[in-house]
Amino acid sequence: MKFKPDCYEAWFNRGVALKNLNQLEAAVASYDRAIELQPNDHKAWNNRGSVLLNLGRFEDAIVNYKKVLELNPKDDRNSRI
Repeated sequence: MKFKPDCYEAWFNRGVALKNLNQLEAAVASYDRAIELQPNDHKAWNNRGSVLLNLGRFEDAIVNYKKVLELNPKDDRNSRI
């Protein structure tokens, strides 16, 4: 699949697709790139945290969820973590 390497939406959506295909490490890499392109987008941080949680990387997931709350303090979806 080809797409523009600097297109945030493409990397974000690729992460979603890879997560749905249970290709979790590849999903993390896609969210990494999306975050490089738009570091203040809380949605990418949240999705990355979710994938890390599924991988059992709990400390890394917590770091991502804290970033979500820093960027978007009203986002309390992850308060159960």
